[in-house]
Amino acid sequence: MNNSPPYPSQLREESERHNLFLKITCAFFIDYYSHGKLLDEEMQHFKRIKHFTDLVRQFLCPNRGYPIHAGNMSCLYTAKQLDGSGVNFVPLPEFKVEDDTKCVMRNIMALEQCVYPFVTYICNYVSFLDQLINTTEDVELLVEKKVVHNLLGSNVAVADLINKLCDQIVETSFCYGGICQVLNEHYYNFWNVTKATLKSVYFKDLWTSSSSIVALFVLLFSVVSVIASIKDMSSN
Repeated sequence: MNNSPPYPSQLREESERHNLFLKITCAFFIDYYSHGKLLDEEMQHFKRIKHFTDLVRQFLCPNRGYPIHAGNMSCLYTAKQLDGSGVNFVPLPEFKVEDDTKCVMRNIMALEQCVYPFVTYICNYVSFLDQLINTTEDVELLVEKKVVHNLLGSNVAVADLINKLCDQIVETSFCYGGICQVLNEHYYNFWNVTKATLKSVYFKDLWTSSSSIVALFVLLFSVVSVIASIKDMSSN
């Protein structure tokens, strides 16, 4: 009798208990779900989670997989430098920093190192943020662009936390290498930096733009006047 297979009613009861537990667990950790409202049918994707930390990782991972490449192409410039070259930052998704972020992220990153060494999406994302952030100005910019959600109240604390999360983390692959290459090449381009500087200094608002255009016409008029004067002197 002990070796006999379970009856269908037993299997159904176990499945119902499992689904109820999964639903309660998802509801408890829903704040970590970064893709909007979690629908009942979407819970089926989380049936094979290993434990709570694995569920939180699955909640934070992108819906579609980014290609993982060997090697570590790094972003060589900070968020503030890239913003100065005309790069527009958008959430990918928003990284919420609060009191328990360090504990949660360190556990997820440790899990990835051991269980998911070839799909380290969370480690890669934190590493990417670490490359973008060096100063509080970088944090301030990313908060303004809604890339980072600062619930600590201090930009210094956020910069320090993100800069230390990757300590002792070994990365053999990086899914944001392509983005880093594009950002580096964009910053290398002299014209991109020049256009962004002109826009931020001379055309940042209507008043500044109007003043700049008037000044440009005055300069052109002065140059034309000088050239005309020189021609008149030469003809005389």
